[in-house]
Amino acid sequence: ELEHKPEFRREMSLFGVLGMSFCTIGILTGMSSAFQQDLFSGGPIGLFWGWNICCFFMFLIALSFAEICSSYPTMGGLYFWVCRM
Repeated sequence: ELEHKPEFRREMSLFGVLGMSFCTIGILTGMSSAFQQDLFSGGPIGLFWGWNICCFFMFLIALSFAEICSSYPTMGGLYFWVCRM
């Protein structure tokens, strides 16, 4: 148990959920740093499959964090659990 009485709203808008998701997975910053290296090494096909595979696994991580945050809600939400991991 988290030993506190839940006293805060547990509602988020769709815009808030999407914003939190993009902040968490950081697709653009992760891909832009290795774009030139990937383009020279694997070409467009390598970029396509690399992008899709990374997105898939980042989506699984986001789903895992969503499950943890919904099971054990804290005031910091996602920030608290990222720090604990």
